[in-house]
Amino acid sequence: MKLKVKLKTVMGIVGVIFTVVGWFISHANYLPLVYRLVMPRYVRAQSALVKLHGDERVLNKGDRGFNEICEVIKEDLAGDKDRTITKIRTLNWGIGMLNTPEGSEPTKYLEAEISFANADPITMGIRDLDRRIKRRYLDTHTFFFAAIVFWIGIGISVVTLCMPDIAKKSPEVSR
Repeated sequence: MKLKVKLKTVMGIVGVIFTVVGWFISHANYLPLVYRLVMPRYVRAQSALVKLHGDERVLNKGDRGFNEICEVIKEDLAGDKDRTITKIRTLNWGIGMLNTPEGSEPTKYLEAEISFANADPITMGIRDLDRRIKRRYLDTHTFFFAAIVFWIGIGISVVTLCMPDIAKKSPEVSR
């Protein structure tokens, strides 16, 4: 017996797959496995940030998330962006007040000693590192893409429901 795959069935399955994939991507922040697949740089940077705030308080070159944190920190290195960072050591961290035109605003800060391969270490204050990591690595385009995939899946499913059956049974030939 031959199996005939109907176009309507295939399109329906494709529509459901698109819808499910779009939903999973858009809900990645509630599903850690999907988060790691969709936004791995953000997950690595957050892991490094937890390490800097934890008991170890040291992040060495080669550690998980080191490169991502370095990219953010290099934004604050005026004119010295070419220096190679080898180690970041937390000296102090907490919440401080930042004066803005709208008034005082609480902000997280990290005071760290930054070691370089080709220069003496420096101590610097880094404000809003967690917010800057989110802005840099938590890609809002990913969520926009997820919405598009989801709605394409819904569209394919709706079209599939409205389609007439294309494959018709051929009459049996008797001998």
